[in-house]
Amino acid sequence: MTDYALISVVASEPHFVDHLAPIWKALPGHARGNFHCGTGERRNELALIRARDYHGIPARSGYLPTGSRGLCLVGAVGDLSRARSNSPRMRFAFTEHGSGITYQGGGASYVGSTKRPNVDVILVPNMLAKNIQDKATPEIEVVSLGSSPRLDPWAPGQPARDKALNRALEWAPSQPDRAMNLATIAMSWHWDCKIAPETRTALPWYRKKLDLVLDGPWNVIGHGHPRAWPTLKIVYDHWGIEKVRSFDHVMQRADCYVVDNSCVLPETPVLMADLTWCPAGDVQPGEQVIGLDEERTRPQRHPNGEIADREDRRFRTATVVANERRTMPCVRIRTTHGEMRVSATHPWLTRVPITHEYEYEGRMTHSHREAWSWVDAADLAVGDRVAHLVEPWDRLESRDAGWLAGMLDGEGCISVGKPSELGSRITKMSVSQNEGPILDELERVLADHKIGWTDQVTTQTRNRKLSCHKLTLAGDLGEKLRILGTIRPERLVKKAVDNRFWEGCNVSAQVQQAEILEIEDLGMCEVAVMQTDTATFIANGFPAHNSTLYEFAATGRPVVVLNCPRYRRDVHHGLRFWDHIPGIQCDTPEDLPGAIELALEDPPELREMREEAIAAVYPQHDGHATDRAVETLLGVWKRVRVKLFYGQTPVTEYFVRDSEGETVQAYLVEYEARTHARKIGGSFDTRTRQSLPA
Repeated sequence: MTDYALISVVASEPHFVDHLAPIWKALPGHARGNFHCGTGERRNELALIRARDYHGIPARSGYLPTGSRGLCLVGAVGDLSRARSNSPRMRFAFTEHGSGITYQGGGASYVGSTKRPNVDVILVPNMLAKNIQDKATPEIEVVSLGSSPRLDPWAPGQPARDKALNRALEWAPSQPDRAMNLATIAMSWHWDCKIAPETRTALPWYRKKLDLVLDGPWNVIGHGHPRAWPTLKIVYDHWGIEKVRSFDHVMQRADCYVVDNSCVLPETPVLMADLTWCPAGDVQPGEQVIGLDEERTRPQRHPNGEIADREDRRFRTATVVANERRTMPCVRIRTTHGEMRVSATHPWLTRVPITHEYEYEGRMTHSHREAWSWVDAADLAVGDRVAHLVEPWDRLESRDAGWLAGMLDGEGCISVGKPSELGSRITKMSVSQNEGPILDELERVLADHKIGWTDQVTTQTRNRKLSCHKLTLAGDLGEKLRILGTIRPERLVKKAVDNRFWEGCNVSAQVQQAEILEIEDLGMCEVAVMQTDTATFIANGFPAHNSTLYEFAATGRPVVVLNCPRYRRDVHHGLRFWDHIPGIQCDTPEDLPGAIELALEDPPELREMREEAIAAVYPQHDGHATDRAVETLLGVWKRVRVKLFYGQTPVTEYFVRDSEGETVQAYLVEYEARTHARKIGGSFDTRTRQSLPA
């Protein structure tokens, strides 16, 4: 079966598979395309296993075949981007893989993002999310399903509920509870997503005091976001907590669900996309800055043939989505490459040791190396090494600088190479001049401004011999940006900005290690809390930096919501912070045992609060969200096929009639109508029209 003109699915992570599998399985056979789980990373392998072994789907590795056309269902912005890069003519249906949580400055991953290219319809679980998304993308149809297809088997009174419970136990059989007469508490943690303070994990505030929970009169099991699992395995093993990866398994066993859900000073200069530096407090939402990948890896082969991920961050163009001033605890960090005053929760790209264990020639071998990882300012120490990318600059106003700008504009050029298979690109800047006094002056000015070059000489014959010197300016990307930013040759600057001169360049080739010499506590200071759609930007030369809560509550059982100091109470996000709270709020580890005890009692006021929250998030929790999703997709698919095959030309419809002559279904493809008619012992006829209704 090909992906041409059918409804395909791309789900590259196990929890994406859980959300999209019910929809794919409910599609009629004549419309169902392939189910793709991505390739190249461990999470793609887990998604493939989840689809095949748990859901019984004949899923495929990889993304859409090149040139695929039709309609594709995705549940994450990363899958949308990768699938679209392979098949730019494919149309997409985007479904929120959760409760429709949104965050101010939440980037492309959450409800309210405008980054939905090639998307014809967006499926959301409630009217709150629909209203937000309608404002962000008025040109795209947004449909509220009233619930999540993943929750259909768990809806009250649904016969599929017992089947879902049995499947969860068969796929991930539970260990016998240590004390069957005690309640079971499931603890779960989000991954440390740095899009906004409220998307980050609260685990650091609780992990050292989990004994307070373990000492209680209940059993404890550990769950978490798939991206947080490597860290959570270590934590759960340390405390002897049973690890449970399947959320369906959590839904079957738990009586109570306990779950959680960066800044610089205003005067700190931020590198803008026009190659100027602007105080952080003056940067406005919508403006573009130069950032980098928050996280990016590529596969690397070890001597034993094992494939492991290796960091591979690239420079990116980032859009500022939010910037506000707030008073927070701050520190001053002085390094060998300068100093910066930041909030205590500001993430720094820091060099950390990593050990990888693998088997080689029959014995276990360890490889030791260092990698860059984000570390909060409060967790840094003297002697740590942080990343430094470029030195801030000011525009030069001297006569020589103006002369050099004219030379670069008149005789210079910039070349930006095409991205390689690994995503890197080569950038060059050069200036050419014949031998003579102008060349001598050019070399003098370059030397005075500490700009290196390599000289390539070519000889031409036009009545007389001429030697033309091509001076290719030396230095890494940071040096080229400094030249453009300080000298400001207008033509070259415009070309560099228009072509995103830095886009895709390797960060590792540019980064310098700055050792921390001193850390000083500044107390409470005003900071600029800036968020970009890449979750990163460059400040003073230094790189700066879902829904299971409601799904469990929808089953009618209590939840405890974990908070931590970096979560803001004065920012309105909609669902999670701080409206429609489905359970008790816990702010400290010491309060957690008491919160669990109260949740297990489940007094009437807590049940009422939970029911109000679920009524807002899943207003139609009736077990038919999948049916509504399929009906919407088939309607969009029909329009996509008409446009794909017929455009504005006359369209022939094939009407299948039963043995009594009643019309039972209409098709656009003759063989589909013929097959259906043969199965029911009926007939079909045709009707031609100029175009089909939307």
